[in-house]
Amino acid sequence: MHLVIQTPPLSPLGLFAFAPGGSSTFLPVLPRQLIDEKLEKVKKDIPEGFGEPFIGPITTGLGEIYQYTIEPKPGYDTTYSLTELRTFQDWIVRRQMAMVKGVVDVNSFGGKIKQYEVAIDPNRLNSMGVTISEVFNALKRNNSNTGGAYIEKNHKAQFIRGEGLAQSLDDLRKVVVKNAGGTPILVSDVADTV
Repeated sequence: MHLVIQTPPLSPLGLFAFAPGGSSTFLPVLPRQLIDEKLEKVKKDIPEGFGEPFIGPITTGLGEIYQYTIEPKPGYDTTYSLTELRTFQDWIVRRQMAMVKGVVDVNSFGGKIKQYEVAIDPNRLNSMGVTISEVFNALKRNNSNTGGAYIEKNHKAQFIRGEGLAQSLDDLRKVVVKNAGGTPILVSDVADTV
């Protein structure tokens, strides 16, 4: 038994895929365990903000059995942007489809992923004695999810978690970076635009 790094990748998303070589009757449990152990070791070498490596489900992009598009009805095509359609896919459709019995994974691609940008003013940052790391950590701390338990329903586990996602630009502007002598310094105090 050996592991082969497939290039070009098996995924339509351009991700690397590890595929077992050898007999077609083998069980992938041991190789997946070995890869998972290696991934744990390399996680510390990946810079913060670049994500974490993980093992996906036992399937590939080539194993997709159903593809769909989300399109507005005629007459509403200017009502929804590509960002809104992608957000709808990621937060509503994907989660509902993942609950269907037999669905292993739902891959999203296309559209525009919603993101927020904070333009820091270095002069304000310096005058208030705030570092860019403090701003970054404050935004990260105030816009993160927390794990919880799960509920089993229809042979699926529904995970419960706290989603600390900013709902608006105002939420980001009001994030407290630090307290200076009892006065909170907000992101809006050190940023040109949010």
